Amino acid sequence: MHMNMQHLFFIAGIVFLLATIAYFSYSYVFSLAKEIKTAILALLVVAFFFSGEFLNERDM
Repeated sequence: MHMNMQHLFFIAGIVFLLATIAYFSYSYVFSLAKEIKTAILALLVVAFFFSGEFLNERDM
């Protein structure tokens, strides 16, 4: 039962991650250059990936 809840929260986290990236990219970065938009989104993805790995290692 505990493993199913862990996977449920992991999937929910991924959904919220994708929603955050989509919201950020469509709401706030229209006026920036395309290269800056790409760099910001790449940094967001990397930051969320490492924070997810960190939380997964700590079993949070």
